[in-house]
Amino acid sequence: MACEKCADLCLEYEIRLPKDLRKAFAVARDNIADSTIQLTSGSGSYWSFAKAIAENGPWPDDTLFCQFACRSCGELFNLSADTYHGGGQWRQASADDRWKARVIGDAPTMPDHSTVTAWFNRYRIGILVAVGLIMGLLLSLIFLQPLIVLPSATVPATTVPIDRSPSGLPIGVQIIGPYLDDPTTIAFAELLERKFGGFVPPP
Repeated sequence: MACEKCADLCLEYEIRLPKDLRKAFAVARDNIADSTIQLTSGSGSYWSFAKAIAENGPWPDDTLFCQFACRSCGELFNLSADTYHGGGQWRQASADDRWKARVIGDAPTMPDHSTVTAWFNRYRIGILVAVGLIMGLLLSLIFLQPLIVLPSATVPATTVPIDRSPSGLPIGVQIIGPYLDDPTTIAFAELLERKFGGFVPPP
């Protein structure tokens, strides 16, 4: 139950336009300044939005959710907004919300999970592109592998040594010919053998 200090905040205020959000923020800021309420959840979002409003800059995130508590009676108030689609509200928290963050006096600030959401929203395009590239690579390995392996498995192929690397490792080429045309690959291998000297036993 709200006390005399926070009774004026026990109203539901719809946020439809940027000016509505700025007005709701001004109410929260003024009541924090005069120690009527304190911020209990969403401090990361609150301060980033407060900075954007003070500098008249763009919204730092697509969503905002902050919870405040009356310093005298512990009554909870929620400020939420969707800056991407539009909409939001300032309202007195329902009875179901009270057990989550019942704060009286100078209790510690509750954990803030908005930083992770803000990080994801900031880098979501890069994350989606990276996921898309990884999925494309995996799909190409799954579906293109048969196209790479099958030709060498169904057509004649002959391997010919042609040289050695400076470190003494053998270097060879694989000759692939038309279907059922083994004589062609063998004949071409003989030409390469005459040109490059053919197989040389290792030292």
